[in-house]
Amino acid sequence: PGGRRYPGSPELARARLRPGDRLVLVELHPTDHADLVARYGGREGMEVRRADGLRLLAGTLPPPVGRAVVLIDPAYELEDEEPALVDALGRALARQPAAVYLLWYPVLERARTEAFLAALAAVGFGGALRVELARLPDGAGRGLTGSGMVIVNAPQGLDRWLARELPILAAALGARGPSRVERLPGRPAPRRPRSLAAPLSGGRR
Repeated sequence: PGGRRYPGSPELARARLRPGDRLVLVELHPTDHADLVARYGGREGMEVRRADGLRLLAGTLPPPVGRAVVLIDPAYELEDEEPALVDALGRALARQPAAVYLLWYPVLERARTEAFLAALAAVGFGGALRVELARLPDGAGRGLTGSGMVIVNAPQGLDRWLARELPILAAALGARGPSRVERLPGRPAPRRPRSLAAPLSGGRR
């Protein structure tokens, strides 16, 4: 409304950078990669790569600074994308278990969503924070009914903050579907970072 535009996750991440932080943006699609280069190429503390992010992920961990926040926002357009995500994230978690991982997922078919999350829990994401907001009730043939985020090694207190704020967002959006803030079943992630004074403060990238 009022001509405002959502800036997208790259800009939101850039806005949280602190002195000494490093942000690496990875995009495979040539047009989207060119847009990122035009906007962020040459900026201090930022790097834009054209690559398959899942193939690149494990090889870049751990980063030289030792701490990392990894945001993964897949297209979910390929039939084998979810198994590939489970495999790549399992390997990444093994290489750097203390990193904060944020994985976005769409809610299209409830059974498929639950199977995907169960597979993540089985490769070490058990105990991760699951946050979900649906504008529409679950139902076959509805298309995209909601969105979710899996957060591994979430800062302490983030679950309570989201449980308080998510209903406010749902009401503002007129959401009629379920929303939830809960933990994935299974073994918790090996390590969690120390509590942050402000739950939404960005970590070192």
